[in-house]
Amino acid sequence: MYGNILDKNHLVDVIDSFYNEYKKQAPAFGLYFFLSPAVVITDLNVIRDILIKDFDVFTNRGAYHNKESDPLSAQLLSLEDSEWKVLRHKLTPFFSNYKMKMIFRTLLNVSVQTIENLKLENDLQMIDAKDMFLKYTTDVMANIVYGIDMDSKNELSYKFRNMGSILFEYKTYTIFKALCMLYLEKVSKKFGLKLIPSDISEFFLGIVKTTVKYRLQNKIERKDVIDILLKIELENKDGVKLSIEEIAAQCFVFYLYGFETVACTGSFLLYNLAMHLEIQNKLRDEIKMVLWRHENKFTYEAVQEMNYLQMVIDETLRLYPPIFDIVRKSSRKYEIANSDLIIPSNTYVLIPIYSIHRDPDYYFEPEKFNPDRFIDRTKANLHSMAFIPFGSGNRNCIGSQFGLLKLKIALIQLLTNFKILPNEKTPNPLVFDPRKSILTSSTDMWLTFERLLENLELFFAMAWSSISIIFVTLILLLYRWIKKRYSFFKINKFPYVEPTFPFGNLKGAGSKYHANELFQKLYIELKHQGPACGVYFFLTPNVMITDLDVIRDVLIKNFDNFHNRGLYSNERDDPLSSNLFSLEDNEWQHTRMKLTPVFTSAKMKMMFNIIVDIANEMTDELKSKKSLEMIEARDTLIKFTIDVIGMVAFGLHWSAIKDPNSKFHEMALKVFKPDKNFFMKSFFLTTFKSLGRALRMKFFPADVSEFFMTTIKETVDYRLRNNVERNDFMSLMLKMYTEESDEKLTLNQLAAQCFLFTVAGFETSSSTSSFVLYNLAVHQDIQDKLRNDVMNIIAKNNNKVTYEAVNEMKYLQMVIDETLRLYGPVATIVRVSFKDYKILNSDLIIPKGTFTGIPTFAIHYDPEYYPEPEKFDPERFNDENKAKRHPMAFLPFGAGRRNCIGERFGLMQTKIAIIQLICNFKILPNEKTQIPMKFDPTVPTLSPLGGMWLKFEKLK
Repeated sequence: MYGNILDKNHLVDVIDSFYNEYKKQAPAFGLYFFLSPAVVITDLNVIRDILIKDFDVFTNRGAYHNKESDPLSAQLLSLEDSEWKVLRHKLTPFFSNYKMKMIFRTLLNVSVQTIENLKLENDLQMIDAKDMFLKYTTDVMANIVYGIDMDSKNELSYKFRNMGSILFEYKTYTIFKALCMLYLEKVSKKFGLKLIPSDISEFFLGIVKTTVKYRLQNKIERKDVIDILLKIELENKDGVKLSIEEIAAQCFVFYLYGFETVACTGSFLLYNLAMHLEIQNKLRDEIKMVLWRHENKFTYEAVQEMNYLQMVIDETLRLYPPIFDIVRKSSRKYEIANSDLIIPSNTYVLIPIYSIHRDPDYYFEPEKFNPDRFIDRTKANLHSMAFIPFGSGNRNCIGSQFGLLKLKIALIQLLTNFKILPNEKTPNPLVFDPRKSILTSSTDMWLTFERLLENLELFFAMAWSSISIIFVTLILLLYRWIKKRYSFFKINKFPYVEPTFPFGNLKGAGSKYHANELFQKLYIELKHQGPACGVYFFLTPNVMITDLDVIRDVLIKNFDNFHNRGLYSNERDDPLSSNLFSLEDNEWQHTRMKLTPVFTSAKMKMMFNIIVDIANEMTDELKSKKSLEMIEARDTLIKFTIDVIGMVAFGLHWSAIKDPNSKFHEMALKVFKPDKNFFMKSFFLTTFKSLGRALRMKFFPADVSEFFMTTIKETVDYRLRNNVERNDFMSLMLKMYTEESDEKLTLNQLAAQCFLFTVAGFETSSSTSSFVLYNLAVHQDIQDKLRNDVMNIIAKNNNKVTYEAVNEMKYLQMVIDETLRLYGPVATIVRVSFKDYKILNSDLIIPKGTFTGIPTFAIHYDPEYYPEPEKFDPERFNDENKAKRHPMAFLPFGAGRRNCIGERFGLMQTKIAIIQLICNFKILPNEKTQIPMKFDPTVPTLSPLGGMWLKFEKLK
């Protein structure tokens, strides 16, 4: 059934393998596409005969089209005989040099807008070159073909791109349809089988119908494709009169092949320039020199003089021709010259462009990217059919000049503004996407765009004549930029409170107020004005979601649009910052999947007794103290959780409980006791990630980073040298580090995950445990009830604290949940929108790249969900009350796929600590206990001002 094409690779690889096998045996060979025989031509002289000399035999492509039921299929690419010839003749003038000059300025304007949009990207370290080119070519083709001025950021542009890209995908049902059309053409037409999906057809037909109607009614003329086609229709010369559907079909094919093919070529070209910086520099030098000769004016004539640019494009088209083969159909029996081979009538003939372009008979070292192949003297020695990216003869690509011009303009703009570099996500080697009918990479074309400083200097040198004017101008530009930033929510119609420069809505945060208290105040003020509101974090706009249903959409239903946190990471200079919490996209997903097994119930059971032993050590240490009148509970629990992490994660005795000078204790505290510049540094690194990386800035203090990196490296080295295996977190990390795969962890990545497990594991659990003790001290009745419940369950389990016994302690869970409601360690969940997002049942749209926050602290204190929210009442979390509440009204660990991976582990060590303490001590307030609780504004997490001082009284 599959003929010769059953393969998991791209179709071009299959054809290429047969080409190399048979090309020496004859000027042509046969290939079966499913049940259809096709003749593949390998001899260049025969190819020239077919495309030029004997074109009358091979005029048609044999492509399916059906004007009646599938009007967009009846376009220039598929039309046949005289119908094709007349229409081609009518359309040819649109692609003349004269027309190219006329549309040059339009192309230039779109390219300038593309560069400006690119400069607005938060992170130029990771740019998908193909996506960028698709946006550019979409905007160009929408303008040139349909006369629509478009911006790649709007929804219509996205719809154009999406619908165009779908048509180049191989899918099972499209292959099935193609087979029906190939073998049962008349039946397919009779039953109205469509090549173009109905929704796509209706969309593009609708665009043309609306545009044509408006132009005819208002007598509007534009120098675009629709205009040319309208003139053909109105003039009715040579008996050619186009229907509105035929006009739409021609517009459609020009758009379709003008946006995807150029985008693929452009992305492949940038890839090769990134991989060959010497060629990139040479090309940039030529561009500069030619523009200098034209007084730095970007003109049509200047572009035509850039010979090396043409050579680079030609070499890219040689290696990656977007249309990798030419298909023709014989109209009669045809004898191949100088052979006994005869091509029967109505047989498909295929010319394998890709294989010819990579044939070592014509190109020395064909896999190598070498633009010098296309120097005039070298080209002169090349057979004319050895390079045919646009076909040849009467039916070559009608829009080749136009395609080259828009590609050149984009490349000139990019290379005069950026240096293109590979990065860790750049595909190498390139693999073609087998799901696509054209040549395109199977992965996104990730490249780094580095701004060229010299362009900035040139701009200032040409624009201003004195330092004072430059300074004033920069101040004005800064003012405009700030004003624009502070207009974000007004423009996007979100309710908001007027910001104060430079603090935004957080004036006093970190000094007078805790940031969460300010967020809560804004939440109360703006909650009833819509499902979301705007908050300025210094100069950065953040959308705060206040509606619980929308929160569920963001965290769960539409997770794909909010899967990243937008945090700063810099693996090169600050390796510990590239941890699971800050990783993005596939890197996060892969790491999360690998780490999940360490937090299963089975793993929790394995760790349980270790944690109990350390909790006993903590209670013994407390009992040994001379006085228990003044105990800093939070510090006690930090030492406990540090020792737990050391043992269950790394198999190390960190001895924080017994050693008052523990280095681990000192360094762990430093992470969550940042310096006074923490908020400003966080703002800067979040807002200007690329600049932060360029300046090699670090999020974590250097001594903290060095200490943990050294500790982890020594542990890794010891285990690998001594073949140490343990069922702990480090063993799992080592498997990911030593595995033989492309997805293995580097040592820096391993260290980052271990570091996160350490600091997150000790901070959240110690914070929660200490707040539980505080609440129990202030509410003795609840403490007594909890102690009785815990002791009764332990008694039922042979007076042993077991994993099963702890899971029976429902009231303990209720106490912890109520504590997490009041003092959740993470007070705001942050996400970044991957693309524009319309909030359900509202007119609000969250723009792409916008920080989006879920204010868990404010929600947990909302009287709408929790009456008397300041009151500590564990009964809020009995089964009956929980069932009445919206699931998003309680989010201490987040929700959805990016919730806290260590939730179960954190709760388990918290429960064990509380059980051991209340079974051995009565917890009481003392004169240093804060009542009511006040938070330390200088600490980003919720931390009691002045410490958590409590009195411990031994139980008899």
